[in-house]
Amino acid sequence: MLKPALPLTCLILLLSLSARAQKGKDGAGNYTSGVKILNRYTTPFASIHAGDTKFSVTNIADLFGSTSFTNSVNPFHSDSVQYGDLLLLIQVQGADIDTSDTGAYGTVTALNNTGNYELVQVFSVSGNQIKLCYGTVNSYTQSGRSRTQVIRVPRLTTLIVNPTATVKGESWGGVTGGIVCIETQGALTVNGAVSADTLGFRGGTDIILTSNPNLTASVNFYRRQLKDSSAGKGESIAGDSTDYGGLGGADGRGAPANGGGGGNGHNAGGGGGSNAAFNNAVAPYNGSGIKDTSGSWVTAWNREKPNFGLDSSLGGGRGGYSYGAIDTNALTEGPGLAVWLGDARHNVGGWGGHPLDYSSNNVLFMGGGGGSGEGNNGQWGVGSRGGGIVILLCNGNVSGTGSISARGQVGHSTPSLVYGNDAAGGGGGGGAINILASGTISGVSIHADGGKGGNQTINSVESEGPGGGGGGGYIGLTTNSVTQSVNGGANGITTSFAVTEFTANGATKGAPGTTASIPFIDYAPACSSSLPILLTSFSAVTIGEMISLKWTTANGINFDHFVIERSNNGNDNWTSLSEVRGSEYAGSNHYTFDDKTPLRGNDYYRLMMVDIDGQFNYSDIVTIINTDEQLVRIYPNPVEGNQLHIDSKYPVTGLQITNSVGQIVVSKRDLGNNITLSLPPMAPGFFQVKIITNRKTITTKLVKTSY
Repeated sequence: MLKPALPLTCLILLLSLSARAQKGKDGAGNYTSGVKILNRYTTPFASIHAGDTKFSVTNIADLFGSTSFTNSVNPFHSDSVQYGDLLLLIQVQGADIDTSDTGAYGTVTALNNTGNYELVQVFSVSGNQIKLCYGTVNSYTQSGRSRTQVIRVPRLTTLIVNPTATVKGESWGGVTGGIVCIETQGALTVNGAVSADTLGFRGGTDIILTSNPNLTASVNFYRRQLKDSSAGKGESIAGDSTDYGGLGGADGRGAPANGGGGGNGHNAGGGGGSNAAFNNAVAPYNGSGIKDTSGSWVTAWNREKPNFGLDSSLGGGRGGYSYGAIDTNALTEGPGLAVWLGDARHNVGGWGGHPLDYSSNNVLFMGGGGGSGEGNNGQWGVGSRGGGIVILLCNGNVSGTGSISARGQVGHSTPSLVYGNDAAGGGGGGGAINILASGTISGVSIHADGGKGGNQTINSVESEGPGGGGGGGYIGLTTNSVTQSVNGGANGITTSFAVTEFTANGATKGAPGTTASIPFIDYAPACSSSLPILLTSFSAVTIGEMISLKWTTANGINFDHFVIERSNNGNDNWTSLSEVRGSEYAGSNHYTFDDKTPLRGNDYYRLMMVDIDGQFNYSDIVTIINTDEQLVRIYPNPVEGNQLHIDSKYPVTGLQITNSVGQIVVSKRDLGNNITLSLPPMAPGFFQVKIITNRKTITTKLVKTSY
């Protein structure tokens, strides 16, 4: 059957919208030098649920091209957010962890949408509200420790990054940042760099100049509220240091999710942050990282415990031993022995961050921050940042002689060779990179390595802990025929004269991350000209025992059907009631549906609008609120004589009237909807009326003024 033609003015409008929604709407990018930040960042005002077609942001102006910050450039064709613009939704924090003061501390128990991400397209903007072309696939939580970003993505025809130029992102600042995301309609040429190096989660710190050596007992806190004798943990998918405080403590050696633990005792090193599990295996993990067994170091490791030199733990590397005061032999004298004097060189360094599971290839995480070295002389090294996230969607070839990277930061060393008598910080975990190209990926090198642990730089026989190396990150590519690395960072070392035979002094390397082959999927198809269908009205009214839905549309071209959905709360628990086929008429179309079995409470309705290609959108929600007053009316009240009238929206199946001492004075059954009741002789006073319907039981007061 041929469909009627659109009026010329409508056709011109739809063609105009379609053209503006095409890829490449922001033109070509060509950067010759310097650092360029193309993305714009803000947050949703509230959580976003799967299927939502609109949401509000905290400040729409944050997404404008003219919004300026350090190294920002404006690549957008239109300053404001408009139809066809591309946005990235991503939840970066909010995971739950084990909070016990044990070795299990920091184990991820639930992601709570953390790691979810998707690209969505704008249909319209009104104030801070953004309406999308299609409903969201995932849910995103924005509350408390759960933090989600909304990021504007340039839609370029092509992008050339020349040898002295770097396209980068804004650093994660606790609310937004840490992410580089770009779409190209054609080729992406990188002879310089596209970088999210060191943009990820922040490292821990040590803010109290208090800790005391203890020859006999190690200070072994996994989490600690007090800030003496323990240093700060690195930031992670579970939150920041303030969040950790609410979970039992922001200091101590336990690693919160992929953040590194802080050094304990007197001057133990910070643990390295982490990210992806090696080959998607999250075990084995015991926080102790990978041991460097160069030369005779295996002998030193085995002094910690038998065969420890052969032990390996995925994730980040562990921080080094605490304060030793004299020069003896680390190959014969293990940690924790009084012979070392000072703090007996205890094994209380921060644990390496936990490895994260990427096996679904549907999540992305920033690299965890390294834990801080513990200090009491103002010479410690703080933890370092993890790598951020790079997402590149290229409808063409990716090539060049440059690099695309999301490396973790090198751990902070103690600041001077003259003193340096505190511990070093852990390296940051590697970040995450996704490159989806419809063509080839060649020439460029791609890196998501963990950062090396910080060094303890000292020029005496005093020894303290170096930092642990950061664990490797994640790389997902549509082809693996290019140079790529997700290496763990090396452990830091000490320059102390006391342990020249074992300069790692207890600090370990981070484990490698993981790489994956992923299919090319165009996550941002053009907005369909038929979606969202122009819904000009949608209403719900109660008629007897049923609820009647009515709606009108202005166009049926390329449209297929509606699905009527109902919920008892308007947020979730949506169920499908029926389908209504769409009209092919190009003009105004009218539809109705009667819900003959509504819920026993409030009713919420929405329309899922599906076009001929299977793409869909949701209408706004209409609501029937059933208050007691709407369901039943009792009159007159007060009542003087013995005639009482009851009008009920639903048939009354039972009625009781009781006096002030609980005696039943009236009891009736199966009375219908409109009732005239002759009351028995009743003394003036207050009575309770209980009305039972097949929908709801209502209790109200009745006042009798005379016999």
